[in-house]
Amino acid sequence: MQFKSQKIKNGFLILSWALYDLANQFFALNVVSLYFVRWITLERQAPEILYSIAFGISTFFVAISAPVLGAISDISSRRKPFLIYLTLLSIIFTMVLGVSQNILLGLLFFMIANLSDGNSFL
Repeated sequence: MQFKSQKIKNGFLILSWALYDLANQFFALNVVSLYFVRWITLERQAPEILYSIAFGISTFFVAISAPVLGAISDISSRRKPFLIYLTLLSIIFTMVLGVSQNILLGLLFFMIANLSDGNSFL
């Protein structure tokens, strides 16, 4: 009976990671590369360079912060709190994007969502 319980637990863990990865891919494919840039350029009539700058800044901060946060999570042996916190941060700021009417606030929310999403694979 113990073996069957462990098998179910392992299956649940695999399914959880698969769903997490699927959601992350939806964020990357839809928010980052498709819908947000269209909202900025088509609906708000802002120059595309604003999106490019926001994306570049958030990606730069991912490159700077990921090794540091990764080292901290490895040293402390507490990866799950980092994963949960950064995922929730990404979810919240992605949701706030949907109600934002201001271009600059939308860009800021996008940068925070992209930064926390990029670091959530620690």
